[in-house]
Amino acid sequence: MYTKVINPAKHGKVSFSNTGSCAALVNYLNKENRESQLVDNELFFDQYRNNVTSNEVLHTIDNNHKGLKRNTPKFHSLVIAPTIQELYHIRQSTENMKEYTRAVMEEYARNFNLSNGKQLSSDDLVWFAKLERMRKGELTAGSMHIHIIVSARDKSQSITLNPNINNRNRFNRVQFYMNSERAFDKMFGFKRKESLLMNHQVFRYGSFSEKLSLYQENLKHREIKNAIHNIVGIFQGLDYGNEQDNSRKRKRGR
Repeated sequence: MYTKVINPAKHGKVSFSNTGSCAALVNYLNKENRESQLVDNELFFDQYRNNVTSNEVLHTIDNNHKGLKRNTPKFHSLVIAPTIQELYHIRQSTENMKEYTRAVMEEYARNFNLSNGKQLSSDDLVWFAKLERMRKGELTAGSMHIHIIVSARDKSQSITLNPNINNRNRFNRVQFYMNSERAFDKMFGFKRKESLLMNHQVFRYGSFSEKLSLYQENLKHREIKNAIHNIVGIFQGLDYGNEQDNSRKRKRGR
């Protein structure tokens, strides 16, 4: 599972610029609709609704930044992109992807640690998401993904929420990505053999203790895998030996 908080300064596209209106991003996310029949248009969705218009998204996000300074982020962008195996597991269901997105936004809210100790939920957020089936203009297996626009202020417009802040005590992106992946596994009973996301995120961004813990866990799994491989080899050797004995007995019997 690939989950990413977009940082406009690093990830380039002008569409993701977030210090002003979200109009450019909303327009960008409507690119598939411009290439499809009206009946096939995919609208935005939020915590409770599946048919939210672009105008509502634009108006709501652009009017939910009371108290923010001129050149500070007014909204943030997230991407959720499942692997082919994960999509096949949920039978490429758009409804399942939307429900999973809602679970991810619950994890997003919980991941903020406020100074007053308040625990946020997705009901405190102002967000909209768009499901897309194409990447780089092509429809391919495993191309279904989700784009999310979430306000930089909570619904009451009294709390600033910045997932790109360089303060893990406020928002830990590594933990958010891993919790989002676990949410998928729990929701859909997905048996993950190995979390490539966890390995990448922890070894790149994790603390020393997180890296050490993951290394020890991977080492344990590797030892178990090697032990199983050795046991299988022993039994295969026994089977081969028995077959050789039986072959010699058959020859003597002739």
